[in-house]
Amino acid sequence: MGKIAIVGNGSVGPENLAHAERHEMIIRFNAPPEAHAAAGGKTDVLYLSNSSKQTQSILTDRTFLEGPFFTSTQTIMMPYAGSIVSRYMKKPNILSRLKGRKPDYSKDIASVATAFGKMTDTLTDEAYMYAAGLLGIAGDDLKQFFPSSGFLATLHTISQTGADDWPVNLFGFGFSGWKRHKWAEEKAVVESLQDEGKLVLNAVT
Repeated sequence: MGKIAIVGNGSVGPENLAHAERHEMIIRFNAPPEAHAAAGGKTDVLYLSNSSKQTQSILTDRTFLEGPFFTSTQTIMMPYAGSIVSRYMKKPNILSRLKGRKPDYSKDIASVATAFGKMTDTLTDEAYMYAAGLLGIAGDDLKQFFPSSGFLATLHTISQTGADDWPVNLFGFGFSGWKRHKWAEEKAVVESLQDEGKLVLNAVT
Protein backbone atom coordinates (compact mmCIF):
# COMPACT_ATOMS: atom_id res chain seq x y z
CA MET A 1 0.00 0.00 0.00
CA GLY A 2 1.22 3.49 -0.79
CA LYS A 3 1.68 6.08 1.92
CA ILE A 4 -0.59 8.75 0.42
CA ALA A 5 -4.33 8.76 -0.27
CA ILE A 6 -6.14 11.39 -2.34
CA VAL A 7 -9.86 11.26 -1.60
CA GLY A 8 -12.21 12.93 -4.05
CA ASN A 9 -15.79 13.88 -3.27
CA GLY A 10 -17.37 11.03 -5.19
CA SER A 11 -18.91 7.94 -3.64
CA VAL A 12 -16.52 5.91 -1.48
CA GLY A 13 -17.70 2.67 0.13
CA PRO A 14 -17.03 1.75 3.77
CA GLU A 15 -14.11 -0.57 2.98
CA ASN A 16 -12.34 2.03 0.87
CA LEU A 17 -13.00 4.76 3.43
CA ALA A 18 -11.33 2.60 6.06
CA HIS A 19 -8.50 1.83 3.61
CA ALA A 20 -7.94 5.53 2.92
CA GLU A 21 -7.91 6.35 6.61
CA ARG A 22 -4.91 4.06 7.18
CA HIS A 23 -2.59 6.12 4.95
CA GLU A 24 0.12 8.33 6.42
CA MET A 25 -1.09 11.35 4.45
CA ILE A 26 -4.65 12.04 3.30
CA ILE A 27 -5.56 14.78 0.83
CA ARG A 28 -9.15 16.00 0.39
CA PHE A 29 -11.03 18.82 -1.37
CA ASN A 30 -13.28 21.71 -0.38
CA ALA A 31 -16.18 20.38 1.72
CA PRO A 32 -16.07 16.55 1.57
CA PRO A 33 -19.36 14.64 1.89
CA GLU A 34 -20.40 14.03 5.49
CA ALA A 35 -20.50 10.30 4.74
CA HIS A 36 -16.73 10.36 4.28
CA ALA A 37 -16.33 11.13 7.99
CA ALA A 38 -17.71 7.71 8.92
CA ALA A 39 -14.18 6.27 9.07
CA GLY A 40 -12.78 9.28 10.92
CA GLY A 41 -12.30 12.06 8.39
CA LYS A 42 -8.55 12.43 8.87
CA THR A 43 -7.21 15.14 6.55
CA ASP A 44 -3.62 16.32 6.29
CA VAL A 45 -3.94 18.56 3.24
CA LEU A 46 -7.18 20.25 2.20
CA TYR A 47 -7.36 21.73 -1.28
CA LEU A 48 -9.67 24.74 -1.01
CA SER A 49 -10.53 26.52 -4.24
CA ASN A 50 -9.50 30.15 -4.05
CA SER A 51 -11.70 31.06 -7.03
CA SER A 52 -15.08 29.48 -6.31
CA LYS A 53 -18.31 30.82 -4.87
CA GLN A 54 -18.54 27.64 -2.78
CA THR A 55 -15.55 28.86 -0.79
CA GLN A 56 -17.49 31.89 0.40
CA SER A 57 -19.92 29.61 2.25
CA ILE A 58 -17.26 27.12 3.37
CA LEU A 59 -15.26 29.82 5.15
CA THR A 60 -18.26 30.88 7.25
CA ASP A 61 -19.68 27.41 7.95
CA ARG A 62 -18.95 26.79 11.62
CA THR A 63 -20.16 23.20 11.36
CA PHE A 64 -17.50 22.51 8.74
CA LEU A 65 -14.79 24.57 10.43
CA GLU A 66 -15.35 22.65 13.67
CA GLY A 67 -15.78 19.28 11.96
CA PRO A 68 -13.25 16.46 11.49
CA PHE A 69 -12.01 17.34 8.02
CA PHE A 70 -11.02 20.90 8.76
CA THR A 71 -9.87 20.47 12.35
CA SER A 72 -7.43 17.70 11.41
CA THR A 73 -6.10 19.58 8.38
CA GLN A 74 -2.51 20.74 8.70
CA THR A 75 -2.15 22.57 5.39
CA ILE A 76 -4.67 24.33 3.17
CA MET A 77 -3.56 24.21 -0.44
CA MET A 78 -4.93 26.76 -2.91
CA PRO A 79 -4.91 25.42 -6.48
CA TYR A 80 -4.67 28.73 -8.35
CA ALA A 81 -1.84 31.23 -8.30
CA GLY A 82 -2.98 34.84 -8.41
CA SER A 83 -1.78 35.18 -12.01
CA ILE A 84 -3.97 32.23 -13.05
CA VAL A 85 -7.03 33.72 -11.37
CA SER A 86 -6.53 37.15 -12.96
CA ARG A 87 -5.86 35.80 -16.43
CA TYR A 88 -8.28 32.93 -16.80
CA MET A 89 -10.99 32.78 -14.14
CA LYS A 90 -14.37 34.32 -14.83
CA LYS A 91 -15.03 37.52 -12.89
CA PRO A 92 -18.30 37.69 -10.93
CA ASN A 93 -20.92 40.07 -12.27
CA ILE A 94 -21.99 43.17 -10.37
CA LEU A 95 -24.95 41.48 -8.65
CA SER A 96 -22.71 38.68 -7.42
CA ARG A 97 -20.16 41.21 -6.18
CA LEU A 98 -22.88 43.00 -4.24
CA LYS A 99 -23.55 39.67 -2.49
CA GLY A 100 -19.92 39.43 -1.50
CA ARG A 101 -18.73 37.18 -4.32
CA LYS A 102 -15.03 37.65 -5.12
CA PRO A 103 -12.84 36.52 -8.00
CA ASP A 104 -10.05 35.52 -5.60
CA TYR A 105 -10.52 34.21 -2.05
CA SER A 106 -6.81 33.74 -1.32
CA LYS A 107 -6.68 36.42 1.38
CA ASP A 108 -9.87 35.14 3.00
CA ILE A 109 -8.52 31.59 3.08
CA ALA A 110 -5.23 32.80 4.55
CA SER A 111 -7.08 34.76 7.24
CA VAL A 112 -9.19 31.77 8.30
CA ALA A 113 -6.14 29.49 8.18
CA THR A 114 -4.24 31.82 10.50
CA ALA A 115 -7.17 32.02 12.90
CA PHE A 116 -7.28 28.22 13.14
CA GLY A 117 -3.54 27.64 13.19
CA LYS A 118 -3.28 26.13 9.71
CA MET A 119 -0.51 26.55 7.17
CA THR A 120 -1.28 27.60 3.60
CA ASP A 121 0.38 27.00 0.27
CA THR A 122 -0.48 27.72 -3.36
CA LEU A 123 0.25 25.77 -6.51
CA THR A 124 2.50 27.63 -8.91
CA ASP A 125 1.25 28.97 -12.22
CA GLU A 126 3.74 26.58 -13.86
CA ALA A 127 2.03 23.61 -12.19
CA TYR A 128 -1.35 24.80 -13.41
CA MET A 129 -0.18 25.39 -16.98
CA TYR A 130 1.52 21.99 -17.06
CA ALA A 131 -1.76 20.33 -16.04
CA ALA A 132 -3.69 22.31 -18.63
CA GLY A 133 -1.19 21.33 -21.31
CA LEU A 134 -1.59 17.63 -20.54
CA LEU A 135 -5.32 18.05 -21.13
CA GLY A 136 -4.88 19.95 -24.39
CA ILE A 137 -6.17 23.19 -22.89
CA ALA A 138 -4.46 26.15 -24.57
CA GLY A 139 -5.13 29.56 -26.09
CA ASP A 140 -8.70 30.81 -25.72
CA ASP A 141 -9.73 27.49 -24.16
CA LEU A 142 -7.85 28.48 -21.00
CA LYS A 143 -10.81 30.74 -20.19
CA GLN A 144 -13.34 28.00 -20.92
CA PHE A 145 -11.89 24.82 -19.45
CA PHE A 146 -10.02 24.21 -16.20
CA PRO A 147 -8.13 21.26 -14.68
CA SER A 148 -10.03 19.92 -11.70
CA SER A 149 -8.62 20.27 -8.20
CA GLY A 150 -8.33 16.50 -8.02
CA PHE A 151 -6.26 16.40 -11.19
CA LEU A 152 -4.03 19.24 -10.02
CA ALA A 153 -3.54 17.57 -6.65
CA THR A 154 -2.68 14.24 -8.25
CA LEU A 155 -0.02 15.74 -10.50
CA HIS A 156 1.42 17.89 -7.72
CA THR A 157 1.59 14.99 -5.28
CA ILE A 158 3.41 12.79 -7.76
CA SER A 159 5.81 15.60 -8.66
CA GLN A 160 6.67 16.15 -5.00
CA THR A 161 7.21 12.49 -4.12
CA GLY A 162 9.23 9.55 -5.38
CA ALA A 163 9.06 5.81 -5.80
CA ASP A 164 9.21 5.24 -2.03
CA ASP A 165 5.82 6.96 -1.70
CA TRP A 166 4.17 5.34 -4.73
CA PRO A 167 1.64 4.21 -5.61
CA VAL A 168 -0.53 7.10 -4.50
CA ASN A 169 -4.04 5.77 -3.87
CA LEU A 170 -7.01 7.63 -5.37
CA PHE A 171 -10.52 7.20 -3.99
CA GLY A 172 -13.81 8.86 -4.95
CA PHE A 173 -12.69 9.89 -8.44
CA GLY A 174 -15.70 9.49 -10.73
CA PHE A 175 -14.48 11.79 -13.54
CA SER A 176 -17.84 13.49 -13.92
CA GLY A 177 -19.37 16.77 -12.84
CA TRP A 178 -18.79 20.36 -13.89
CA LYS A 179 -18.86 20.78 -17.66
CA ARG A 180 -15.79 23.03 -17.60
CA HIS A 181 -13.52 20.14 -16.60
CA LYS A 182 -12.09 17.82 -19.28
CA TRP A 183 -13.12 14.61 -17.57
CA ALA A 184 -12.29 12.13 -20.34
CA GLU A 185 -8.84 13.65 -20.80
CA GLU A 186 -8.18 13.70 -17.04
CA LYS A 187 -9.15 10.04 -16.75
CA ALA A 188 -6.81 9.13 -19.61
CA VAL A 189 -3.85 10.87 -17.95
CA VAL A 190 -4.63 9.27 -14.58
CA GLU A 191 -4.86 5.83 -16.18
CA SER A 192 -1.49 6.35 -17.86
CA LEU A 193 0.04 7.25 -14.49
CA GLN A 194 -1.51 4.10 -13.09
CA ASP A 195 0.11 2.08 -15.89
CA GLU A 196 3.45 3.62 -14.82
CA GLY A 197 2.93 2.39 -11.27
CA LYS A 198 2.72 5.89 -9.78
CA LEU A 199 -0.86 5.61 -8.55
CA VAL A 200 -3.80 3.26 -8.08
CA LEU A 201 -7.25 4.40 -9.12
CA ASN A 202 -9.62 2.65 -6.74
CA ALA A 203 -13.11 2.00 -8.10
CA VAL A 204 -15.91 4.38 -7.16
CA THR A 205 -18.33 2.39 -5.01
